[in-house]
Amino acid sequence: RHVIDLDAVFDPAVAVSVDANGLSANGASLSDAVGNAATLDHAAASAASPYGVDTIAPTVSQIGLSDAQGMQAGLLNTGDTVTVTVGLSEATVVDTTAGAPSLMVDVGEDSVVATFAGLSAARTEAYFTLSIGAGQLDVDGISIAANALRLGDAQWTDMAGNPLTLSSAAVAPNATYLVDAIGPAAPTRPDLASADDTGVSNTDNISARTAGLSWSGVAEAKSQVIVFDDLNGDGEFDANEELTRVQASDVGAWAADVDLSEGAHAIHAIAIDEAGNLGVAASAAAEVLIDNTAP
Repeated sequence: RHVIDLDAVFDPAVAVSVDANGLSANGASLSDAVGNAATLDHAAASAASPYGVDTIAPTVSQIGLSDAQGMQAGLLNTGDTVTVTVGLSEATVVDTTAGAPSLMVDVGEDSVVATFAGLSAARTEAYFTLSIGAGQLDVDGISIAANALRLGDAQWTDMAGNPLTLSSAAVAPNATYLVDAIGPAAPTRPDLASADDTGVSNTDNISARTAGLSWSGVAEAKSQVIVFDDLNGDGEFDANEELTRVQASDVGAWAADVDLSEGAHAIHAIAIDEAGNLGVAASAAAEVLIDNTAP
């Protein structure tokens, strides 16, 4: 039997081969049971034999943010997902029987766990996904610190069984992946235009008009403003209460015309920012009475 020491690192592309007549007794005496001396001549063993050698551990070649779902106006908000691709030096296999690997991703001041989503068909890339949480903010772009891979209880090896080396380089903040998952502040109380305020004074919010009443206010700059009539009196926006929606200016000013039926109304405004976050609260109510019935 010819024993080969594999303690050294070999090129995995090179298979084991043996030269012709490569066997040496090294001063020993080789014979059969009745004393016939051994003949050491032999043919070469081709490298095409099924004894390839691979003792080189796979490594991480690169990490990058590769995809986002749900982004609006270049911003990610609550529930949007981001995919991170980890490039590998060779084909690998991940055994998740006991657990799964993960990747720590920096979203602003938060360190978020990206979960393992699988390998590419060639097994040379691994995919991780993360979901943006409410309240997260990153004005520079999502980043990844060095050595952010976590093996957990998974087994991650190359096809020869060599464990993956988890060390990796840092990924700088990527401005393509900005995060704003913070809802805008409540707008100011809607103000009824004095021309439409036909009561005893032009500030008492009593009007004889039902059509085209002009309202205005201030909300977050460039936000979408929903003007609504709080029918159930809970101070919160419900879809069936919407009267209209308009775009706030670069400084947050907005104006809208709405129709109201005769009776009392509680008019509020609530903002949706550019990232798609609904405001944390509605404005205070503008209590208005529509009375177009002659005495």
